[in-house]
Amino acid sequence: AVAISNTWAVEDNDEIITEIVKEVQSKEPDLSARIEKLIQLVQDECRYLSVNLELGGYVPTPPTVVARRRYGDCKDLSFLLVNLLRKLEIQARPVLVNAFLKRTVGGLLPMPSLFNHVVVEFEADGKKRWIDTTVKEQGGGPFNRLIQNYELGLPVDAAAIGLIEPPLIPGQSNLFELREHFLLASSGEPSLLAVTLKAAGSPAEGFRQQLRTGGLEEMTKQRLQAIVNRFGNGKRSGSLQYRDDRAANQFVLAEVFELKLILSEHSNNKLCRFQMPGQWVAGVLAKPENIARRTPFALPHPCQIAYVFDVDAPALQRTRLDDPRSNLSSQFVQFSRNDKAGHEYFFMNLSLTTNADFVPADQVEKHRQLVEQIWRASSRELSMLKGYSRARQKRGFGELPVFAAKPASTGTSVPMGYVPETVSNPGPPPPRRHHERRHHRMKIPWWSIGIGFAIIIRLLFSAFK
Repeated sequence: AVAISNTWAVEDNDEIITEIVKEVQSKEPDLSARIEKLIQLVQDECRYLSVNLELGGYVPTPPTVVARRRYGDCKDLSFLLVNLLRKLEIQARPVLVNAFLKRTVGGLLPMPSLFNHVVVEFEADGKKRWIDTTVKEQGGGPFNRLIQNYELGLPVDAAAIGLIEPPLIPGQSNLFELREHFLLASSGEPSLLAVTLKAAGSPAEGFRQQLRTGGLEEMTKQRLQAIVNRFGNGKRSGSLQYRDDRAANQFVLAEVFELKLILSEHSNNKLCRFQMPGQWVAGVLAKPENIARRTPFALPHPCQIAYVFDVDAPALQRTRLDDPRSNLSSQFVQFSRNDKAGHEYFFMNLSLTTNADFVPADQVEKHRQLVEQIWRASSRELSMLKGYSRARQKRGFGELPVFAAKPASTGTSVPMGYVPETVSNPGPPPPRRHHERRHHRMKIPWWSIGIGFAIIIRLLFSAFK
């Protein structure tokens, strides 16, 4: 640490670095906003390019050069951000990590080649954070950015006495919330599918990067192709709408598709079957092979998925639910499913969360049995009457959800439709009951019915008399 810190000397008389910081200070009066601006400058406006010639793999390029040419590798970009933050009189230093060995480096002998990545540690307003300068389009502000858990790192600091752990950031979320609302037809006419997707954390950053690199048109094509791959056909109805709240690190999109669904035959000639699209769980949560293992089994982590499947269909007359609830869990995975049904509607809510990034070898077989149960529980089938048209579209079908306050940044040209009275971050709507499906009826007290009958009987008696 001492040797590397002597090599990575901070440049105090750097005119370009000073000019950049002064410009940020003149535009941003708040300290956190200044930090955010400098982080975005390095992350989003500097290209990642690694040139490891001679000592290029160990000695960073001077910050002046990186700031002028706007590209560099992880150590170049990290060293640039450290110099920028220090001009704001913020404590900052590079930290060497290993993206693959992680905590294992703590049990190995010291060597320069032990580390293959560099991040930045800074401390401001009593908060200590790590920043990965090679990640693009991050949200959450300077104190709530996501970063891979490297577990241990070596500070580039002459005062360092050993490896350090990354600071913990409470309350971070990596939510992927998908709602698919079907207006289902059993008469052969096309059905409608409204997709509303809300992503927070790293999934939101993935959508943001996809939108930046490919543009809205390419994103629209890819999402349509994903629907065609799932259902065998489909065409878009209307345009894709999205909202990007980078400050909260959330990304929301809404779209509508027209599908000709393939309905399977039923033993009853009056009925048909519809296989609900919950099989994607198998693609997220892989099942280990049925063989003896001596190595751990990797899990997708962090993983927090919520899936809402909502069906409106006049063909659903009398829906009988078998096993409406399912809760399966272990110390590694949590899964739940809740079903509700009524006249002309069906509602299913799936939740999948992983609690670790791997399963130890001696527990893989038990995990495989749990995954099989989860696969079976997430696969559902609806039986409905033939020959019914799809339900009528209602207000809000396929539209972006509304929020109480306008996000700091928006990425859509369509009207946002903010409604001050609505609550922020609304969840999936509750299932509608039988009486909500019919036209509004006048509620008549029971005692008034009795009085009405008494009047009618008296009039009849008077007429006969």
